[in-house]
Amino acid sequence: MSYTKINGINIHYEVRGSGPPLLMMAPGGFDSTIEKWRNAGVWPGVRPLETFTERYTCIAYDRREAGLSGGKVERVSWASYAHEAMGLLNHLGIERAFIMGGCMGCSTAAAFAVTYPEAAMGLVLHYPVGGVRWRLNGLGRFQAHVNYAKELGLASGVELAKEKKTF
Repeated sequence: MSYTKINGINIHYEVRGSGPPLLMMAPGGFDSTIEKWRNAGVWPGVRPLETFTERYTCIAYDRREAGLSGGKVERVSWASYAHEAMGLLNHLGIERAFIMGGCMGCSTAAAFAVTYPEAAMGLVLHYPVGGVRWRLNGLGRFQAHVNYAKELGLASGVELAKEKKTF
């Protein structure tokens, strides 16, 4: 197993294949691990860690606080995740890579491309943050929050309606 320390955190990663580098930001929400490329969603049928390695050097990793990677208590942002991804590329001596994100990994991939455009050779975003079902579930959770806030008298219906339109 391979590890490197980035921003004081041990990050578990795997490198496989040959060809242009492909940095893979895993699906799985806040449990984004290498293993998700093998067992989540459509990925078991695609088998990217086996299939893509025929043409690319695949770099997959467990995001901080997930899988075999460590963590620390601090405020994080998408930019934080992007910095850690760039730290992994730096550790491997890779200046530029294709960036691929699945599900929530799309947010990290997009943040990487915005933060480090010179390091992103191209961007592949597959099923950004869960798709339609995720959004519909999110709207339901938001409505439950609105109803709860109304019960507590924390905000008027007008304020909450305005907030809902920006969701």
